[in-house]
Amino acid sequence: IPEDFSLVPWAAVRIVAEVMTDALKDHDRDGWRKLPRREHVGRALRHLAAYLISGSEEDLTHAATRCLMSLEVLDDDRGTKGEMGGSEKAMGGS
Repeated sequence: IPEDFSLVPWAAVRIVAEVMTDALKDHDRDGWRKLPRREHVGRALRHLAAYLISGSEEDLTHAATRCLMSLEVLDDDRGTKGEMGGSEKAMGGS
């Protein structure tokens, strides 16, 4: 594997996992995969704007989560597909 995984900020990955785990209280496990990439990017920008205004760490962690989601979801524009399919209810709100 040519990628250097020692460069990955694993503490940040854990925070994203915490955000996604917390979201399971209200959303299906893989529902976020049904949303298009642009939707995740838009939500990430909304959370970043809120973070810049309020300094809320929650907004920053949700922005990071949406950025990661945007890299994984189905991308119809490019004809590529993330590793897994979606489920019935798309994760909304955050």
